[in-house]
Amino acid sequence: MTPTYTQRSCLQIAATVVVIATGFVLRASAQQTPKLNRAEPAEIGLSADALNNITAYLQKEVDDGRIAGAVAAVSRHGRVGYLHAVGHSDPATKQPMETDSLFRIASMTKAITSAAVMSLVEDGVVTLDDPLSKFLPAFANRRVLKSVDGDSAETVAAEREIT
Repeated sequence: MTPTYTQRSCLQIAATVVVIATGFVLRASAQQTPKLNRAEPAEIGLSADALNNITAYLQKEVDDGRIAGAVAAVSRHGRVGYLHAVGHSDPATKQPMETDSLFRIASMTKAITSAAVMSLVEDGVVTLDDPLSKFLPAFANRRVLKSVDGDSAETVAAEREIT
């Protein structure tokens, strides 16, 4: 089964969210690492070749010096079909990145929210054309700046809803 454009986009977004480059990583002990429900990619409808492209991309990012290291995971139907680490968890000591490395997440709100929304889109709960005010009523009846004259500003009703 070939993934649709939306499925590929969601996989890319999910991989982007999971991929977090960092210089300071705490290692989890074996007792703290949860057991993952693993599967071969083909068993859950994933393409091993496409998943290998993720590895190649991440390795290139490491090789080009843009990130120190990364861990990526792709799951489907509650089973992990891809889990791979590249690079280093600490560039100073060259400690290899492990799939059970812990990451400190900072300023990831937009990425995590985007992935969550794309999951809702994929499930048909929301569409990308839904007005924001459908979910956050405070964003209804927005006004936008029309002109500024000295200390005064004129606003008008927005022509369309924020989506």
